[in-house]
Amino acid sequence: MTTAYVAYDVRSGRITSVHHGALDAEHARQSASLHPGMTGEHIEVISIPLASFEHGKHYKVDVTRKVLTAATINERGVGASFGLVSRSK
Repeated sequence: MTTAYVAYDVRSGRITSVHHGALDAEHARQSASLHPGMTGEHIEVISIPLASFEHGKHYKVDVTRKVLTAATINERGVGASFGLVSRSK
């Protein structure tokens, strides 16, 4: 099962970065730190099964339980989708 790394703002639960792959936990943290107002103490990363993201749904992190939860766009929820990547030779 593939893992996704979700970086989020510990103050609000707003997801700022989602990555998947063996080395992407640190990449998710670095990407999150590029957002205005985000510093190391405001960022946390959780890992979840990639299949947890459903197409068309929006998510945030429950900061108390540190789990992915459904959200609306009005709650600043974000969607994520992952597809195949191909490279030409």
